[in-house]
Amino acid sequence: MTSASAALPAYQLFPENRQLEGNSNFIYFADHIFNFARGSGLGGYLDGTIIRPAPNALPAVIAAGAGAAPVVVVATVINSTTPSVAEWDLRDGRLAAIIYANVKDPRAVGLETTDPAHTMWTKLHSKFNKQTSVTQTMAQKRIEAHIFTKNARFDTYFDTLNRLRSEANAVGCSISDGDLLSTFFASLPETCLWVIQKYVGCDYDTVSNGLVEYQLHKDLIENKGKAPNTSPIVPTALAANTLQTDARPPLICHNCKHRGHSKPRCYAPGGGLEGQAPAGWIPPRPAGRFTTAAATSDNTPPGLPHPPPHPLLCPPYTTLAPTLKVRPILLSRALLLIVSILDIEGKLLAF
Repeated sequence: MTSASAALPAYQLFPENRQLEGNSNFIYFADHIFNFARGSGLGGYLDGTIIRPAPNALPAVIAAGAGAAPVVVVATVINSTTPSVAEWDLRDGRLAAIIYANVKDPRAVGLETTDPAHTMWTKLHSKFNKQTSVTQTMAQKRIEAHIFTKNARFDTYFDTLNRLRSEANAVGCSISDGDLLSTFFASLPETCLWVIQKYVGCDYDTVSNGLVEYQLHKDLIENKGKAPNTSPIVPTALAANTLQTDARPPLICHNCKHRGHSKPRCYAPGGGLEGQAPAGWIPPRPAGRFTTAAATSDNTPPGLPHPPPHPLLCPPYTTLAPTLKVRPILLSRALLLIVSILDIEGKLLAF
């Protein structure tokens, strides 16, 4: 039975930015491979300290004497330095497959599918891990060219600056915290001179952590990171609803001829809620009241001209009320009296 300590690690495929492309990201690729091999117990296969045993070597206990029991092969733990041939081939093959799969173009860098893990590791180091004066100068130039612009973010800037320092130190440079602070302060624009005034005399960790925390507080205040509603369904539905509302004809009561309600909800005589009006409700003025009265009292025989309209009847009722400044009941009685007088005058003319 295979124990948990003897089980092979799962197959690993690194993120896209951690797969080997060339000199630019070899450091991150190498760190991932080394940490994975050490954490899974296969570090000896990577650095070559666990070598492949001879075909006739047995990791089990050899029985003494001719009459002893048959030899039983005992499974070893995954980090055992004395594995069997089958165990070594299986464990080394798993690590070699992970290295090969995480190189973007393994054939171009000279890797073969049959190479052991230590052979692949040696080939990659000899090709990409070169500490020359040219690579060191280029690494230092990249740090100096990394300046803080006016609209840059502090967290993004310091993440990139730390990555550039790791790359420079990996090729033999010695970039200290003071060098990074000098580069950062020298690249600040005029709008960020308050940073120098606040953090003068502080170490690199205090400056970077303080400004990253400041950036997070600024994002919270400005409510950054809130995803806008990009769905086209809701705005379209709202727009359609608005158009339908605007295009709807006004509601007019066919009983009292007023807007805002229908006949079943009308309090006026003849409406659906007649006699159920709340306290203080004023009945609406009937439309065409004076026109009907004048029309019913007009008995002018055919052929004779109609009498000229009286000047007081020309303005509407709403205009006479504020002009005369009398009560509506008195005004209506006065108008009825005028209509009666005009009716009498019309009859006299006809006579």
